Amino acid sequence: MRLPCFGLIAVFLNPILSADPRIPNPAFLDSRTEIRLALPTPSETAKPEDYILEIGNQKLIPTKLEVTEYAKKPTSPATPDKVVLPGTIAPALGGNSWDPNDDTTRMTQVSPGIYELSIFIPGGTYEFKIARGGSWAENYGSNFTKDGQNIRLVVPSPEAPVKFIVNFNNNTFFDSINNPDQVKPPTNARRANQDPDGAKQKIRTIALTLPRPLTNKELLQPLMLGDHTVVLRNVLADPAFYYSKTDLGPTYSRAKTTFKVWSPPSTSAQIVFPSLKRSFPMRRGTAGVWYIDVPGDLHGQTYYYAFRSYGQVRTASDIYAPAATQLSGLSMVVDMRRTDPDGWSRHLPKLTRPKTENIIYELHVRDFTVNPASGIKPEWRGKYLGFTQTGTKNGSLPTGIDYLKWLGVTDIHILPFQNFNPDHSQNYNWGYETTLFNVPEEQYSTNPGDPITTIRETKQMIHALHQANLRVILDVVYNHTVPTNGLRSAFDQTVPYFWFRTNDAGELLNESGVGNALHDERPMVRKYVRESLLFWLREYKLDGYRFDLIGMFTPDSVRDWADAMKKVRPDAIIYGEPWTGGGPTRFAKGAQRGMGVAVFNDNFRNAIRGGLDGPELGFMTGQGDTNAIREGIQGSINSFAQEPIETINYVSAHDNLTLLDKITLTLPEANKDLQHRALTLATATVLLSQGVPFLEGGPEMGRTKGGNHNSYNAGDEANQFDWQRMGAWENTARTVKALIELRKTEPAFRHTTAEAIRKNLTFLPSPEGTVAYRLKSKDGDLIVLLNGTRQDHSFSLPSGNWSLRLATDGVFTMQAFWNGQFPAPALTAIVLEQEQP
Repeated sequence: MRLPCFGLIAVFLNPILSADPRIPNPAFLDSRTEIRLALPTPSETAKPEDYILEIGNQKLIPTKLEVTEYAKKPTSPATPDKVVLPGTIAPALGGNSWDPNDDTTRMTQVSPGIYELSIFIPGGTYEFKIARGGSWAENYGSNFTKDGQNIRLVVPSPEAPVKFIVNFNNNTFFDSINNPDQVKPPTNARRANQDPDGAKQKIRTIALTLPRPLTNKELLQPLMLGDHTVVLRNVLADPAFYYSKTDLGPTYSRAKTTFKVWSPPSTSAQIVFPSLKRSFPMRRGTAGVWYIDVPGDLHGQTYYYAFRSYGQVRTASDIYAPAATQLSGLSMVVDMRRTDPDGWSRHLPKLTRPKTENIIYELHVRDFTVNPASGIKPEWRGKYLGFTQTGTKNGSLPTGIDYLKWLGVTDIHILPFQNFNPDHSQNYNWGYETTLFNVPEEQYSTNPGDPITTIRETKQMIHALHQANLRVILDVVYNHTVPTNGLRSAFDQTVPYFWFRTNDAGELLNESGVGNALHDERPMVRKYVRESLLFWLREYKLDGYRFDLIGMFTPDSVRDWADAMKKVRPDAIIYGEPWTGGGPTRFAKGAQRGMGVAVFNDNFRNAIRGGLDGPELGFMTGQGDTNAIREGIQGSINSFAQEPIETINYVSAHDNLTLLDKITLTLPEANKDLQHRALTLATATVLLSQGVPFLEGGPEMGRTKGGNHNSYNAGDEANQFDWQRMGAWENTARTVKALIELRKTEPAFRHTTAEAIRKNLTFLPSPEGTVAYRLKSKDGDLIVLLNGTRQDHSFSLPSGNWSLRLATDGVFTMQAFWNGQFPAPALTAIVLEQEQP
């Protein structure tokens, strides 16, 4: 195909010649009248006239100058005895992320080989390691393993003093949160800005107020403040730069494709088609949008953009495009109708139901079918198409999608399959590092080099699950991107310094714990996420989303996205983690009230499970907080939830030890029977409670990760579903199946309002360490007995005759009816039904 060429520029044909978007000495225009900048060398007599804004030939003298000054301790030299805890704790305290020489978390040597640190840490979830010598050459992870997995720390809100102790003499590490028996909370913890020694470096942030608002025309001219380039940052939240239409990206037709991209700071923009060796200048439209109509049928053509901003040329793939090449460097024009599998046009989700009827089951695309024992054909194992094959078995039980149907779950939560970090496209990774949000990840395609095949096979997976009456929930990671910035970040290249939170020196704020944090309050950022969510909802017919670190977002953003999704799919399920990777929590438990959004209930999880990755006991292993269990059973309507649809009840997920591995660690002496009891008691506590139940995929069939509590890149050996284990765990799988069926057939377990719960659920007296409750039901009341102790107990029953409906233990004398007392074995869940007269 021949296309006319407009202003071909050779440099534009090579993306690697793009400029780094980091700008030396930036100042930031945060409104039409406000400029902010950071000065490492302060002036004691700074005044407004020292900072003259140059706009072409114009000069504006600020009318007001405000200074914020803080002290920063310079980094000390790396020495052999320097011990630091690099990770996500330091940035929450003003330091650097994953810097083994950062002094923010430097430990003090208290005796030869023994180091301590006592410091206040904001509430949140953190990961870190131990580094000695100021570099990564010598570092230790969990269980003091050299080069081992990250150590995890969950600090309660709003903050807590934490004491860390490293002993290189016996190779041990303890902290006062994960190891309260070994380390007591400190009474002399310091705060990060109270370093006891060392010289201080003064840093000043200056806010300048201009004498008048800058005009739209002036905003598009080069702005200089002395030797500081003025970057359009929060001023791009101005209504003048809000593009309300929903046609950004490529709009395809056989006659032409219209391209639109939002890049207000750019003074020029071109679109480049490398395979055609053609480039075309784009025109500036309203609100900072660049556009062009390119004639012809461009289906399958790759392209990228070249922008000139702040005196540099920057190239980027299209952040709005639905397809990209294997390493995410080039976008592709696709006629999405040509990617539809057979039957797709007639395929309409028709699985509407109240959210408390959902039973969510968490999977990873590769993990689920990669093991040969899955029975999936070799070329489909670990791929999207692995979900489409039926008729597979291992022993007496089905595998693959047939297993999901047999088990009875209703919603399949799939770990991220939006396009992620190209550095990990050739090796195992969970995918919590999105690169292009509208593109499916190619490594799960049978032909990763063909974006069109990848899109089609993604749809085939979703279609197959829907045909099996299973809803599909996508795990999304809009809180940050990878690469975080620089040449390979399409976001940063398109609009430098806009998409992510930065301080006034232009440094990224690592609130996610993995490099950057999306600045969701900015209208065009919020709109981008909204349109991306709606794109997947419409084009791929998804049924909902699980938000990674939803706690990082503002309530206004979450409400905006939820409202938009419910207009398209009123039954869409939306839930997320109400915590962060170390930064401030903006959407904590309770912020979701009234939004139709749910959050993970870590209060209930901790009460059932005990500690996340340590040997602490919980209700499922014989020692739990029964008050917390009761609150969780009620849907947490007396704590953070307004309605039961707002709580995701769970005991385990992909993070941390699997449920079986946690039980094995907590009860190392446990035989198979005791493991079965603990696992099914935990699962029953989730499934027989009010709210939305969530199950980690696999524990009921004996899935283990060998004790790996952070297997995000550990490969198939740790993460795969080993279907051969299912034979030995068949009784457990059948018990969980029976629990699921009971929940689905008994509306008493699925109330949709707090009012109905308070009216129909009553707790009964029970022995210490146990919980008993009664549920009103039109077909006969139900009693649930949960014995969270290691001893058998006898429960007093209300008057009447009661028949056994279900027992997770299954080993006791059967009889027709019980009245008066009921014997419940240790670590067992019992459900009784009242006999009608």
